[in-house]
Amino acid sequence: MQLEPYYQSKNDSRILILSQRKLRNDLFRCSDYEFEDTICSLDAADIIAPEYNYNISGARYCKFVLKAMSKNLFEATSKKLSIVQHINPGIRQSVVEKEYDLLYVHCLFAKDLLSLNSIRDWRKKCKIAVCYIAELWTKHLNKLEKLIGLLNQFDYILLTCGSTVDELKDRVERPCYYFPPGVDAIKFSPFPAQPHRCIDVLSMGRRSQLTHKSLRDLAAQGNIFYFYDTVYFRGAIDYTDHRSMLANLIKRSRFFLVYPAQVNDINLRGSQEVLGYRYFEGAAGGAVLLGDVPDCEYADGCFEWPNALIHLPYDAENIAELIAELDAQPDRIHNIRTNNVVTSLLRHDWAHRWKEILNIAGMKPRPALKEREKRLKELAKTVKSHSRNTIKIG
Repeated sequence: MQLEPYYQSKNDSRILILSQRKLRNDLFRCSDYEFEDTICSLDAADIIAPEYNYNISGARYCKFVLKAMSKNLFEATSKKLSIVQHINPGIRQSVVEKEYDLLYVHCLFAKDLLSLNSIRDWRKKCKIAVCYIAELWTKHLNKLEKLIGLLNQFDYILLTCGSTVDELKDRVERPCYYFPPGVDAIKFSPFPAQPHRCIDVLSMGRRSQLTHKSLRDLAAQGNIFYFYDTVYFRGAIDYTDHRSMLANLIKRSRFFLVYPAQVNDINLRGSQEVLGYRYFEGAAGGAVLLGDVPDCEYADGCFEWPNALIHLPYDAENIAELIAELDAQPDRIHNIRTNNVVTSLLRHDWAHRWKEILNIAGMKPRPALKEREKRLKELAKTVKSHSRNTIKIG
């Protein structure tokens, strides 16, 4: 059977990216696809995006496999059966059509690795293979034992769950690294436009019901504009539109609520606390971050500048008093916004994350990455200059 590549290959491409974008359109994956697009803008890269096989027999097979991969059964199977490493969950088979210096696989969950089983010759055609997994909780490593065996095919493994790093390293015998989230700091920057911050408090996703009630009462009294989720939905019509909308909301928000990833789901994360994407997005947009700092040593160096995060315990009901206290300190608020934007531009842009991956893989950056770094530094300089002209920075 003749297999199709299902992607457009450029002659000078040295990077191949495996993307889930045609398999899943979850809102919480939109930042992943933003990173993949940024890599393509900074390097000579191709994206291979597998698709489900929707012919009659394929659709039935896909439905059967996905049903079998319900959470409990999937984890039980992953622990006991090596065959789980070879399951193809109803995805059209394809082939890597040329040789690449590096394969980058961006996974949200470990089961995303199964999409590799639909791609023939991926390991033979890629000199170096790097895998990133956002949510791999230590609590579930035993349940996912057989599936995790797929990671032995990679040269380097990147994890956002920092405290999983050492334990996974012992299991797969591969170099494992803590890899924090990032953001398109230029897209999220409020400069140079500096839109009016008409939203007082922005809350997205998981939230404390006690804090939410306090803010909702303030809004009902006409004291603040509180923007929060009112419907439950998962899919994005277009991931680029969703990222642009999120950036525009944060740039127009004074305060942004942030909590560790999966904060209210102890059954999922156990005792682990992880620094999620929201911290980076809120800081890049110049909002004042209100929330908890994750108890994780790997996250200590990400937000250590003064007032990077204003402490607000989960389930806090005194948020009105905290906002009033901050509003009485306009100089402090101004400094917080400036430092958040500048530090995001200089340290947390996707360009910095891609440069780190290249360093791990022992590869040199392309000129486009250096140009992006130059642009980030120039924009940070503009933000600092504007702040000095507006108010003295402490």
